[in-house]
This record gives sequence, structure tokens and C-alpha cells, in this order.
Amino acid sequence: MKTNLTIIVLFLAAATCFAADKQSIGFYRVSNDVTSKTKQVTYDNRGETIAILIEVTPIVSEADIAYIEQVPPSPTAIKIVLTDAGQEKLEDGVKDMKGRQLAIAINDKVVAAPVLQQTSMGKVIILDGNLRPDEVNQITATFKNENG
Repeated sequence: MKTNLTIIVLFLAAATCFAADKQSIGFYRVSNDVTSKTKQVTYDNRGETIAILIEVTPIVSEADIAYIEQVPPSPTAIKIVLTDAGQEKLEDGVKDMKGRQLAIAINDKVVAAPVLQQTSMGKVIILDGNLRPDEVNQITATFKNENG
């Protein structure tokens, strides 16, 4: 009985460690209204800390990402390539957001919140200068292009 309990404890500890290494990414609507469906977050915008409200549920998340890769020569640029379903979700989720902000969060950290100049974005989104090189390495290792 003690052996079974030890195995269960070790399994739970390993699962917790694995979950801590899991990377997450999401694209979120920025809101003006405090509701039960929004939360306040901050992000760094060129050295200034900005507080914004984002919806709790992302428009697209890691399940909608085909892969992410670094964009040479910049060590801080990434290319996010959406799946077909992810592109459809993003286009549907932002169709009424021209002139409004869309927050992009990696590991629960908002790394960008651009104002949308258009609402048709395609499958590829480039982020540059919003991440540290170690963050780029971590996120691209998780969402590696299996074809390349």
C-alpha cells in the first residue's frame, strides 16, 4: 500500500513539473468594461507599463497554432502561423475590432496589444521586439514547425 501511495505522489509531482513547463499563447479582445468576463493585466509598451482589460477567454489559443518560429536575423522576432481553424477563429473574433486593441499573451504575459488597422490578417502574425531572446527560444521550442 505504501509503495502505491509513493508511486502516486511521484506521478503527481512529475505531472506538476510537466505542467509548469507547458507554454501557452492566446489572442484576446481588449475591453473597456469591467465584467466577470474580463481581467486587468499590464504590459510593457516601449518602457511604459500600461494597464488594460482583456476578456478571460481567448479568441485563439495554443490549439489554434500550427507552429511558431524565430524570424532571423532578429533574436526577438517570432512568426506565429495559425491552423486553418485558428485563422477562421481569429478572423471571426476580430471582424468588428478595426481601430480596437487585440492583446497577445504568451505564458499569461501580454507581450503586445496592437490597435488593429485591419481585421483580415491571414494565417501569419509577426511579433518583433516584444520578447526576450530566451522567451523566443522557449516558445519556439514548444510550437516547433514539424515540417521544417
